[in-house]
Amino acid sequence: MRKILERREYTGCIVNFKTFTNSIWDKKKRDNPVENHSVFYDTHEAIIPEDIFEKVQVLCQNRQRKSKTGKTSLFSGIVYCADCGEKLYYCTANNFEKRRDFFEYSTHRKNDEKCKSHYIRAVVLENMVWMHMKTVISYILHYEDHFRVVVQEQQK
Repeated sequence: MRKILERREYTGCIVNFKTFTNSIWDKKKRDNPVENHSVFYDTHEAIIPEDIFEKVQVLCQNRQRKSKTGKTSLFSGIVYCADCGEKLYYCTANNFEKRRDFFEYSTHRKNDEKCKSHYIRAVVLENMVWMHMKTVISYILHYEDHFRVVVQEQQK
């Protein structure tokens, strides 16, 4: 099922030049970058609508990695370091209490020091998001009329 949802051909397109070889004597196929693909739209009937295909691609990019313990975080796959921009990965263990779970960036263990902060606890991140949500909600409640006008303008 995953292969069907990842292939653009099911949206009614033909995709050429997905692979290449260095020479006619080199038989090894290499993947071509996506920007070098040639896509011909509406060549046959679509099985998957284009908008659903795009949504699936976004979801697959941000899919959550399952930990060995089976625990996942609400923020898995969407947390990035504010300093270096690296993706932060959810880390936990069976003997960890919930307050000890944390997010760590992958290059920290490779000794590739891009920033000073190597991790953030999941509880701290949840509290930061909760405090921000409370601020936004209080703003909406305080300036409800203005907020309604802004939302209506954006929906037009």
